[in-house]
Amino acid sequence: MTEQKKYRVAVTELYRKCVIVEAKTENEALRRTEDAWRNSEITLNERDFEGSEYYVLGESEGDESEKSLERIEAKDV
Repeated sequence: MTEQKKYRVAVTELYRKCVIVEAKTENEALRRTEDAWRNSEITLNERDFEGSEYYVLGESEGDESEKSLERIEAKDV
């Protein structure tokens, strides 16, 4: 039986909502939208969910920097 290794895997969720912004330039529109999001004027919820992606970042180093990461233990099959 092969020994289990530990890997760091990143999970990314993508939410998207389109809004109409009145502005003189694209940069101003981006800034105003970011400000509105930071001020919770724009909220994203489950209807805005578009998907998720998973990336293996490498083997776990087992060091202090990984102490706060959640763990998914191997299941017996």
